[in-house]
Amino acid sequence: MKNFFFILLTLICSCKALKIEDAKTIEETIVEDFMATNKKLIKKYDYYAINKMDFDEKCLSVYRISPIINEFYVPSITSDLFDEYPTNYKICKGKTFFWRKSKDAHPSQEMLLFLDSLNFIDSTRIKLELNEIEPDSITWRMVVTAHYIENVNYIICENNPKRIKKKVKSTSGVPYSTIAKKARCRCK
Repeated sequence: MKNFFFILLTLICSCKALKIEDAKTIEETIVEDFMATNKKLIKKYDYYAINKMDFDEKCLSVYRISPIINEFYVPSITSDLFDEYPTNYKICKGKTFFWRKSKDAHPSQEMLLFLDSLNFIDSTRIKLELNEIEPDSITWRMVVTAHYIENVNYIICENNPKRIKKKVKSTSGVPYSTIAKKARCRCK
């Protein structure tokens, strides 16, 4: 009987959720957890995107950390320049993580300069639209995407945003909705 209680206590302690400290954002907390628990993935890539998908009907959000592979931003003068740009970043042990704080947020000048310093902004389209370059002279940058790239998803309940409910590994092709099915949160 003692062994049963010891095993039960061990299971309860190992299932304890990751808590988010008051001074940190959710993104900063999951970056720290990601760095501590994904050594294999960390060795392969230097840049990561954190994307968030809200599931209001389930009262939860899924935060996905994905490696960035030759991704860049292509601004155009005919559309909102900052629709997809990250607004925040964190450098942790030489690895850089990017995210958008909200859908209507715009990146700061510092953020744009940082992206440009990494060669993450391609201004070819704007130069073409302004007739600064000839269409025949353009060599477009190639984007390679793959659905086999490993991601780590963090599920956060709205009723307790200071606690990570669950962590799920997946590949790029797995929809957020499939990940959201792996946890249940109580609505307020």
